[in-house]
Amino acid sequence: MKSALRTLAIAALGVVCYAGTSFAAVAVDFTGTAVDWNDGNNYTIGWSFTANQDLFVNSLGVYAAPEFGTGNRVFTETHAVGIFDANQNLLASTAVSNADSLNGLFRYHSLDTKLALTKNATYFIAAYMGADQMAIGTVGSSVNPLITYTGSYYTTSNSLSFPALNDGTITVADGTFGPNMEVTPTPIPAAFWLLGSGLGMLGAVRRRNNN
Repeated sequence: MKSALRTLAIAALGVVCYAGTSFAAVAVDFTGTAVDWNDGNNYTIGWSFTANQDLFVNSLGVYAAPEFGTGNRVFTETHAVGIFDANQNLLASTAVSNADSLNGLFRYHSLDTKLALTKNATYFIAAYMGADQMAIGTVGSSVNPLITYTGSYYTTSNSLSFPALNDGTITVADGTFGPNMEVTPTPIPAAFWLLGSGLGMLGAVRRRNNN
């Protein structure tokens, strides 16, 4: 009985610790930009990253530049945003609009199904920006430890497309941003296995005591 309770307590602690650290957090964050820019052409703006561990993408976001005169962070149009693998396959996408919540400098729309990314694999996140401005250069930037940022990419397009062209920047401070994402780590399998084992052991002990 004591062994079962000990296993259950350890597993429960692991699950609680995971739950406490698994809230979705933005992948790239910054407090300001060097320039908000759009030259009137149509671009899909993106950036590449490597997953540092297995993780989930919960929602996709698009940079919302401040409106001239009001400073409100709003779009002039709805934006398609998606994640591609290194073979240019679109893995998940959604549309972000002014109806979506503002978190920092981005508006985010939740994915209907979380996208699972694999440790050490390279991915590209991209957003079709249309007439809205993108951020060029950042101030007060940080990167979520779940990923490694590896560079800014773009392409000229009339819809969401794979951003095949590298703009030569390799740091967030110098990068160009349209898209962003909110991520969480995947569950810790051992903790949930232990929790199930502990509950099973308690059930077996209870059945034995009732016989």
